[in-house]
Amino acid sequence: MPAIFGMVMATRVLTELGNFPTEPLAIKGRHALYVRLHRDLMHREGAKTKIISAISLTVEEIGYIFEEMWMGKSAISNAVDKLSLVRYYADKPLSSLNCVCMTKKEADKHCKLDEGVDPDTYYDKAVVDYIHSRFEIERLYASLPDKFP
Repeated sequence: MPAIFGMVMATRVLTELGNFPTEPLAIKGRHALYVRLHRDLMHREGAKTKIISAISLTVEEIGYIFEEMWMGKSAISNAVDKLSLVRYYADKPLSSLNCVCMTKKEADKHCKLDEGVDPDTYYDKAVVDYIHSRFEIERLYASLPDKFP
């Protein structure tokens, strides 16, 4: 146990010395939350298509999107309670690059946007820039090789 604590402290010191931005997460072990987010997303997608079926994202991918891409916070209000995942662009397929974390109220408003309304024009510029920056970071990570030589 002391060795793990030392390793964590060394990592913290190195990230601080290297001015590497870190965003520590409050709690892990939230599998039930990921299952709920997956189920809610499946129902939202089913409401659009009128067919409730499996979505292309797994529970593990939902957990990654929620924790790593959106840091467990709403992309719009930075809230951490009553969150949901929603497809950002209605005309594009659901993927990690088209899935945004919002509160349930924000997600309901987002899903009620008219078909021709572009979310990039609906939301504030700061929110849109933040969402696109998170998508760009994910694109960069996705382009990395699985194994380094």
